[in-house]
Amino acid sequence: MAEEFGVEITVESIFQPCGAGHQVGDRCRIRNVDGALKMEDFDGWCPELVQAVLPASFAMIHGGSMPWEDREGKVRSACPDGACRVIAAIRRIPQEHHS
Repeated sequence: MAEEFGVEITVESIFQPCGAGHQVGDRCRIRNVDGALKMEDFDGWCPELVQAVLPASFAMIHGGSMPWEDREGKVRSACPDGACRVIAAIRRIPQEHHS
């Protein structure tokens, strides 16, 4: 079985103001807690941006990697709105275990 992780998703850049109100530094997490995925701090996140980050997030949560990961193990995904161009970074975080 592959090692599993959580991910932290952070808005890194915005070309012009986002209609959903995202700001650089907005952050949320998907934690893998004993095999159950828990989404944290997604209130107010635009569904299009969430949809854009989920594929890479799920791969990274389950131990996968992308050829375009940077040296820090981050990947980036872009919102499909080409006007505001919100870019979010996704990075692995340690998995939690509860007894």
